Amino acid sequence: MSAISREKERTEILRLLNESSDEEVIDSGGTSDEEEDGCSMSEHDTDSEQQCSDVELSEKRSDHVYVGKDGVTKWNMQAPRPNVRTSRSNIVTQRSGLIGNKNGFRTPTDCFRAMFDERMIEHIVSCTNIQIQKVAKNYSRERDASKTDMEEIECLIGILLFAGANKSGRQNLLDLWDRSGLGVELCYSSMSHHRFLFLLRCLRFDDLNTRMERIKADKLAPIRDIFQIFVGNIQQHYRIGVFATFDEQLVPFRGRCSFRQYLPSKPAKYGIKIFALVDSSVFYTLNLEIYAGRQPEGPFFVDNCPKEVVKRMVSPIIGSGRNITVDNWFASTPLAEEMIRNNLTLVGTVRKNKRELPPDIVNVREREEKSSLFCFRKNIALVSYVPKKSKNVILLSTMHSRISIDESTGNKRKPEILTFYNST
Repeated sequence: MSAISREKERTEILRLLNESSDEEVIDSGGTSDEEEDGCSMSEHDTDSEQQCSDVELSEKRSDHVYVGKDGVTKWNMQAPRPNVRTSRSNIVTQRSGLIGNKNGFRTPTDCFRAMFDERMIEHIVSCTNIQIQKVAKNYSRERDASKTDMEEIECLIGILLFAGANKSGRQNLLDLWDRSGLGVELCYSSMSHHRFLFLLRCLRFDDLNTRMERIKADKLAPIRDIFQIFVGNIQQHYRIGVFATFDEQLVPFRGRCSFRQYLPSKPAKYGIKIFALVDSSVFYTLNLEIYAGRQPEGPFFVDNCPKEVVKRMVSPIIGSGRNITVDNWFASTPLAEEMIRNNLTLVGTVRKNKRELPPDIVNVREREEKSSLFCFRKNIALVSYVPKKSKNVILLSTMHSRISIDESTGNKRKPEILTFYNST
């Protein structure tokens, strides 16, 4: 068979096959496999086309998402949809105020004895008498180094509180004990000037005979027992409100102490740093912790990073639904997530060097004054407010979940997170 004949035969066979295929489609009303493939190609994406579509979608979504400087943390530009159900946060089922017998607090003395109970006074008397017995050999007359008792120690504390309330801390003691009419009758009627000085020199809060052994494991050994009793008393008699504040305080002190702090931003500059959890409304102190630096390995060794300090200090109100307000030394996204897990909300300013913050929140060069930029994560809101040109303040909140400006601030247009922070 010639090449021309074979070509004609092949053409005729292809024509007959095409005709039979068309007849099959018409008769059955269905589609052939080839037409199904063609339909799939035209109406649905292939794997490669679907992948390209996902990439385009992710690029589109990135226009609505801020990415932190760490390259991992993502913040949504839009506020989350409001929940239908009421949030569990800030639902406090217990009323704030005095706990127990309220009729037992009728005078300032009743309040004092609740904070400084008999256990504390007896402990101070016992430890002070140990020191008095130790120094008594230096006095020729026995009455000059006589032992003290609970009544005298309470009197001593009362004079110290009176002097502090009248801002007499830097006044000469001889002026307070002046009997010519210029002194304070309360002071010289309570005890002599010499006895007052003697008790101050001998005042102790722990057993000197065992201090050296205890101080090897605890820098706070000289006051550990009395301090823990005091903190327990203040937690026993009062329940704080919905809003609490956690911060540090520098108690002025220039004496010898291994954990004395120097903070140039504070008025006193030198002193003992104390962490405090207080009620934002009535300023009642609920919890205290003295910063002792790095403790020796043992039962009193603790982590002093900001997150761990806050976790220890809020332990009395864990799971209570209250809000904690902190400053930029403590506030961070990991801390906020930790507070959410413990059924507490957190509001605080944030330092600009945090790695989880997006550059859009930190940079303010192109931002106008009195403007606010919000972004959100799950249960966390972040706002950057520009009070004046090239300056901004960044706040984090797990209590607020929407874009909201406080209208009462007028032209300043402060966000509600900022006004709440200032109020607490």
